[in-house]
Amino acid sequence: MFDYLASKALCSNRLKRLALALLLVLLASAVLLWSDRHNRLVSERQTDGSAFQSMPIAILQHSSNPMMEEIRQGVLDGLRAQGFEDGHKLAITFYNPEGDLPTGNLMAQKSRRAAIA
Repeated sequence: MFDYLASKALCSNRLKRLALALLLVLLASAVLLWSDRHNRLVSERQTDGSAFQSMPIAILQHSSNPMMEEIRQGVLDGLRAQGFEDGHKLAITFYNPEGDLPTGNLMAQKSRRAAIA
């Protein structure tokens, strides 16, 4: 009889701790969603079409050769087929370090900073 009562009390304690953990997760989620409401509302307004800005895209081409040029043109054609064109819905920037790795790294960092800003 004692084992049954002890196991029942242990189960009850585990359920209480589980309920407390779930409550804390729910509370943390609510706080995070509430604190980010401004960013979510701004992004919803920007995607309605009236306030849509050009999306920045950077294309970093390692070097100039016919295959790389065809790939770049294929990417542009694919974007155009989906309704995205440079200057209309996109702001495309091309980078070509001509095989120079340090220059390519600088170009990649520059495009990353421009995307964040």
